[in-house]
Amino acid sequence: MRLIIYLVVSFSLISGLFAQQKKSLKLYEKSELELRARNFGGAIEILKKIIEKDPTYGAPYLRLATTFSVLQEKDSALAYYERFTQVTPFSKVNPSLWITIANMHFQKGNYQQAKDALANANAESNENPQVKHLSSNIEYSLQAIQKPKVIEIERLPDEVNKFRLQYFPVLTVDNQQIIYTAQGIERDENLVISYKKDGEWTPAESISPFINSSFNEGACTISADGRTLIFTSCNGRQSMGSCDLYISYRVGDSWSIPRNLGPTVNSIDWESQPALSADGKTLYFASSRPGGIGARDIWVTHMVEGEWTKPQNLGSNVNTSEDDITPFIHVNGQSLFFSSKGRQGMGGYDMYLCTKEGSGWSRPVNLGYPINTFNDEVGIFITADGQTAYFSKEIGEHGTIVRSDIMKFQILNDTLIRNTSSYITGRVLNEETNLPLQANFHMEDLNQQDIVYQVSSDSVTGRYFLVLTQGHEYGVFVSKENFLFEDLTFEARSNTLLKPDTVDIFLKPIKDGISMVLENIYFELNEYILDKRSLSELDQIYTYLRKNPGINVRIEGYTDNIGTEQYNKELSTKRAMSVFNYLKEKGIELNRLSYQGFGSSMPIDSNETVEGRKKNRRIEFRVIKAAISSE
Repeated sequence: MRLIIYLVVSFSLISGLFAQQKKSLKLYEKSELELRARNFGGAIEILKKIIEKDPTYGAPYLRLATTFSVLQEKDSALAYYERFTQVTPFSKVNPSLWITIANMHFQKGNYQQAKDALANANAESNENPQVKHLSSNIEYSLQAIQKPKVIEIERLPDEVNKFRLQYFPVLTVDNQQIIYTAQGIERDENLVISYKKDGEWTPAESISPFINSSFNEGACTISADGRTLIFTSCNGRQSMGSCDLYISYRVGDSWSIPRNLGPTVNSIDWESQPALSADGKTLYFASSRPGGIGARDIWVTHMVEGEWTKPQNLGSNVNTSEDDITPFIHVNGQSLFFSSKGRQGMGGYDMYLCTKEGSGWSRPVNLGYPINTFNDEVGIFITADGQTAYFSKEIGEHGTIVRSDIMKFQILNDTLIRNTSSYITGRVLNEETNLPLQANFHMEDLNQQDIVYQVSSDSVTGRYFLVLTQGHEYGVFVSKENFLFEDLTFEARSNTLLKPDTVDIFLKPIKDGISMVLENIYFELNEYILDKRSLSELDQIYTYLRKNPGINVRIEGYTDNIGTEQYNKELSTKRAMSVFNYLKEKGIELNRLSYQGFGSSMPIDSNETVEGRKKNRRIEFRVIKAAISSE
């Protein structure tokens, strides 16, 4: 109603400006009465009659343009605004109208026409911050379309695009499962899943009867291993506000009953569009909660000791005074994609990329044309290897969205992801029975001693996934109560080393005499001082011994056969003692620890090759006494 009153007042002022057209004034006033009665169709008919009788009379063009703007018929509004400027002397056209025309052309992707219209505004108008922002966007867009990114967009098959609307796609790290929001003719949103079998997508189906309900479920995210799902549900379930985030876990082939993330994460306001880190321990999401920078901002929360922390706003490097939404964090944990209306762009929502820098984020970069256009671009997913992007494309008719399909395109030359990722998968098994085990995985960057990944294998299948990111050297510690731990090392210093692999891990039940090689203990050649890369492994061993107080162990040192036997025995003894001393100083009781050096007397590989000698230079962890707890 306020808008109608505003229009009527505006139209009254306009009628004063054009009172000289007396012949058409009565009809013009009649159109005002029709507008007051909210009879838009009648008013439009009258105004068109005025123009037919007197094409040079400017007022009805302007009133028609404003009326069509109210009706959201933007093409008609723009046409009548421009016809008004054609019949009106340039000096009589308010500069703000040129800005309106420029903005409408910009929203349609008519960037040159937008630039031409804006050039007609006076210098004073161009100093307005909003006008400066529009001018900057127009110039950026004109340059972007001159240098388009070469991409070929491909629609996913009908097995995936089987609904009227499908959007917000996410995939597991192995690209074998795609989950997305689907809406049929009944307009109920549900989460559906399709599996890739023999290179083909299976027909999409409901992800789970425990997750989908009579309410709307959509905008989901999944951990890299496909076992933790967070999704959005609005105005239903046990809601804290308009839209809340819910979590469900998969064990074997079954999903748990979803649980509201609670008042720490959800509020009485809008929370949606979640994005999980690869290990499911960091969650980004969009929210309209108070304390942000714009109407909708991107926030982050972390899982610490089984609880989500208080969400933190990502700050002004990411969020703007406008809407910032649909975050997606790549499995490398460093590349954040999102959509924004508040940055230099091509109109509507554009998609941007920023990179983690310490505790903050780099300046966001527009993904460019034709990834971004004058339409709204939201919700992108990039595969671990950085080579394929998935998104949804809307198809409209007469201003109405009639369909949206899931599409993909290939990314050339790693142009989006600086540090790509891959994965290691397999099963954790009992070495004696070959039965699957649920074990804990603790992965660290050996050079930074940073925890980068903490997950567990599936309790039913024993299946696990580990994400490896380019530029890192990883140590992985695998543990389970009453079993000897296992450790692994992975190098991903260059992209050429990043290849998916399958590694089954066999854990040994604890008993006297069993041993294992400590893969992540390092010394310089012919030295016995521990390299800093060893600290992650040693701290995990300390924790393991603390959790298993009934185990007494011996640290054993071995060398290759280069040098004299006496020298090798002394070196191996000193190296074993270095590990012994570290654990002793951390607080492990002396009656549980011992050490011994064996020199080159017990090789596990040939000393005739470089690789064999490397394997023979090792530290072993041997159980001398095993008094284990009952499970």
